[in-house]
Amino acid sequence: LIHNHRHSVLLLRPAPLQVVMVYAATTGGPGIDLLLADRTATPPELADLYTERLLFLPGSHFVNNQAGLLPLDLLPASRAEFGLPEGVPLVAAMNAFFKICPEVFQAWMEVLRRVPSAILLLAKYQYFEAAAANLAKAAAMLDVEPSRVVTLNKTASLVDHVRRAGLADLFLDTRTYNAHTLAVDVLWAGVPLVTLPGTALAQRVSASLLVASGLGDTVARSLHDYADIAAALARPARGGSARGASGA
Repeated sequence: LIHNHRHSVLLLRPAPLQVVMVYAATTGGPGIDLLLADRTATPPELADLYTERLLFLPGSHFVNNQAGLLPLDLLPASRAEFGLPEGVPLVAAMNAFFKICPEVFQAWMEVLRRVPSAILLLAKYQYFEAAAANLAKAAAMLDVEPSRVVTLNKTASLVDHVRRAGLADLFLDTRTYNAHTLAVDVLWAGVPLVTLPGTALAQRVSASLLVASGLGDTVARSLHDYADIAAALARPARGGSARGASGA
């Protein structure tokens, strides 16, 4: 229903019951009868904001299974394999640049100031050169050395993407528009994720995944709480990284 969609076909009612799932908002039109939801991502008191009737699923509506990407015989990744520094906390925030708002970026810089050895990992997306330059300037203005904000190249495969994600000690979510599939990837890789939910469905998917996984302690209540949780999780253990010497 996003790119090259044929939503108008649904207005012709080709099926007696038309349902949408794993979608980040109401479709806003009469073609869909039900939207599969959950009570964390779509609180019942917000049902009037949807043109569809809400069908609440147990757990998370964002159904997923990445087990096929991580076969049991897959060799664990090493930081050296992906050119990542050893012995320091790696804090990943690899959402698309357009999702980064000033308030959350300031919270990330607060985490880096509190954990002076930590490195923030971003990912290359469209227009990354301009975005990375702007974020470097913003980091310097917030008293963080720009070299501690590192933009990573794309991996050769989706499997390597999940393996590399698993080397991070922590993943910091964006609030304007959460990580969705990326949140699934990092959680399947065993990485703690900190999120601050907003009011819209697209701002609550990570919270939905965390609550359904029994990990609701990393769903923040405020920006201050977000920074506190993240800094506590990012502080290095004896091995230098927050999760030990290997980051695993």
